[in-house]
Amino acid sequence: MLLKSFVYSANRLFNLHLQLHCRAKEKEHAELQKKSRRALKKTRRALKSNTLMFEMKGGGLFKQA
Repeated sequence: MLLKSFVYSANRLFNLHLQLHCRAKEKEHAELQKKSRRALKKTRRALKSNTLMFEMKGGGLFKQA
C-alpha cells in the first residue's frame, strides 16, 4: 500500500511538472509570435514608406514616356 501511495504521489508530481513546463513553453511561443508580428508590421511600414518616397520622387514603375 505504501508503494502504491508513493507511485501515485510521484505520478501527480510529474504531471504537475509537465503542466508547468508546457505552460512555460506556450508562454514563450506566444512572446515569439508577438515579436514576429511586430517585426512584420515594422517591415511593412518601412516598405510602404520607401515605396511612397520612391513614387514622390517620380520613380514610378510605369512612367509614361
